[in-house]
Amino acid sequence: MNSRLVSLALGAVLSYVLVFSLVWSGSTSKIDTELFSSLNGLAANYGIAVLSSITTQFGSEVILALIGLLLYLLSSKENTKIVIGVLFAITISDLVLSILKGAYFRPRPYQTLTPNLPLNLPLGQDEGSSFPSGHATRAFAVAALITMQKGKKYSLLLLLSVGVAVSRVIVGLHFPSDVVGGGFLGIALAVASVAFLSRYVYPRLPPRFFMKGKQDMTLKSVAA
Repeated sequence: MNSRLVSLALGAVLSYVLVFSLVWSGSTSKIDTELFSSLNGLAANYGIAVLSSITTQFGSEVILALIGLLLYLLSSKENTKIVIGVLFAITISDLVLSILKGAYFRPRPYQTLTPNLPLNLPLGQDEGSSFPSGHATRAFAVAALITMQKGKKYSLLLLLSVGVAVSRVIVGLHFPSDVVGGGFLGIALAVASVAFLSRYVYPRLPPRFFMKGKQDMTLKSVAA
């Protein structure tokens, strides 16, 4: 793993630890409440509520796996790396999330703010710890991994990840610090995934797994 990726991973991990420390100490309570109130209030608008409800699905395991499959079908080379990378990032994210959420429980906004603050919950309620946001973690993990593997032109996927993170607050299921922490965690997991796969998985795959374009041309030649 090159120095840039090491720096990125280290920065993401330290940022996550910082956000968690602030959340655990209660230092984010005031700004979390204020930002949550502003963003969640947008869900009172039907159009915004629907758009946020759709956008938030891009942080789910099924939708992210379908994105990986779509990139596989559209790629002419190194296509298998994308599928393996996306599925690995989703799996490792869920594993880490289960550990972190099991070790620390933070109530959801509707569990702590309902008596004093009207909430909009277009998707209903959710269970489990609010910190970190699982959807934000998975979205950033997959987007960052694809960007590292496919190049900067795919960095726009990170904007979609930001949309997922913001939508989790708009639909009332997370505080802003939950999605910020999830974003940093996702980036760290993406770097770890790329490093692990590049060292232990990709080198052990037969060359034919990375020759989709050439195989397709060969099949066409034989058919002709």
